[in-house]
Amino acid sequence: MHSRLFATTLVVAALIFSACKADPSTPGYWEKQFASAKSRTERVKIVEDLRKSKFMGPSMVPLLESQLGTTKGDDVKAAIARLLGEAKDPRAVSTLAAEIAPVSVGSDSNMLNKEIATALGEIGGEEAIPPLLQLLKAKDAFTAVAAIDALGKLKAKGAVDAISAIAVSGETEPYVASRAVAALGSIGDSRFVPLLIRAMFDDRGGVYSEACMALYAIGKPAADALVPVLYGQDKELLTWAQQHDKEGVALAAKAMQVLGDFHDSRAEEGILTNLNYAGSDEMARAVMRFQASDAAGRMRMRSAVQTLGRLMNGPVAAPVEKFAYARALSRIGESSVSVALSESATKGPWAERESAIRALGMLTDDPSLFDKLSSEEAARYQSECSATPQELSCHDMDEKIEGNRKTIATLKQVASAASECAGKADCWVKKFSSPIPEVRQRAALEVGRSKDASKLPSLFANLGEKNKAARSAFILACDWILFDVPAAKADAQKALPAIAAQLENERGNSDYKELNQDLFRLAIAIAR
Repeated sequence: MHSRLFATTLVVAALIFSACKADPSTPGYWEKQFASAKSRTERVKIVEDLRKSKFMGPSMVPLLESQLGTTKGDDVKAAIARLLGEAKDPRAVSTLAAEIAPVSVGSDSNMLNKEIATALGEIGGEEAIPPLLQLLKAKDAFTAVAAIDALGKLKAKGAVDAISAIAVSGETEPYVASRAVAALGSIGDSRFVPLLIRAMFDDRGGVYSEACMALYAIGKPAADALVPVLYGQDKELLTWAQQHDKEGVALAAKAMQVLGDFHDSRAEEGILTNLNYAGSDEMARAVMRFQASDAAGRMRMRSAVQTLGRLMNGPVAAPVEKFAYARALSRIGESSVSVALSESATKGPWAERESAIRALGMLTDDPSLFDKLSSEEAARYQSECSATPQELSCHDMDEKIEGNRKTIATLKQVASAASECAGKADCWVKKFSSPIPEVRQRAALEVGRSKDASKLPSLFANLGEKNKAARSAFILACDWILFDVPAAKADAQKALPAIAAQLENERGNSDYKELNQDLFRLAIAIAR
């Protein structure tokens, strides 16, 4: 009896002792896990288990540094480098730098270098810059991009010459070039504004949009340089454009785009001139007017309303032109143009009429305007199909007419909401929860034009809006209020973490790609 009790006691004691030793909160526990691993796959799993556990913290960094230096397999080292980057402990910089693998020795080595570059960018500090410059020379594009992004994130002014060389090299892959351009914007060295302006005319995919964003990030020095571009006064750029077969109208069009993002009043005269652009080339005319109307809408240029109203009732090369003019009017918010829009809503094919009807819904507070449009839609669409019977939509005419009427009825509901709110921002904020996307869209635009900074939290809360037109309106509304009330930027910075998280979560989502460029610009404006 006593011997059995003694044996049981020994077993319990052994279990208690072993449990104390197997404490996953201690580096010793994980060191034993690594020591007992029989393969690289097992070691990678141990790293991932630690990563997912609640025990990863500063006390684990020396263990991971040791494992990084002694373990076999670049795939294991890559996993450790990733975890060290997430730990953001400056002690790890020299260890990571020492593990940079020779270039072009295999996919695992490339993966290791990429993870080291990303980790150094996460950790930061001056000591991280020299190894990142080393990784910048990697032939592997993914490694080079990781190093470029890291240097941009660290605003490493000592890297601008190397990054700019990558940006302008004709041998650089398009995506790598676009990231180099983006990094120049993040670093913010105004010496490279001329390079970035020329990058707006780079035909390689992604470079143009990143150049526009980089110029916006640099701020006033970029705007100062773009104003003479708009007015054709940058002689050096004009010479360069002629040498590289770039059209003069393209210079003005792209300058307008970025100056519109800046809300730069110096651009107004040029925008109005180009809104009336009457060149003989139909395509150039359409592009110039499209860009001018976009800039006018973003800047809420009331001086452009009369011209836009006239263009809504003139001939166009394609329905997208009417869409651009209507969108600009919706953003400017001048209801006096309703007469011109009501006329435009009765002329041309449905693709053009719809743009006018939607703009009317964003501006009028008279729901009755839509009753007449609805009652006349059948006759208009039948007449349209008589002129173009080959159109596929004319094969299901009754169904299409019913769809058009539903659109008109929806815009009538928007006008009814406007009649109810009577210009009161508090009322429009309540409409943010409307089940009708068009009502949410107009609500955001109305609040954005209110200059009421107290409404910013409600606007920020809706930046994840699923409907694209409504989301665009919420982003613009925030931008407008921050421009009108600069003092609101301090409180607005509280929204930056949520904006950053949204951008990360939607990375690669093509549905919101263009809108998230606007959202990123908003983040820059807040942080500026």
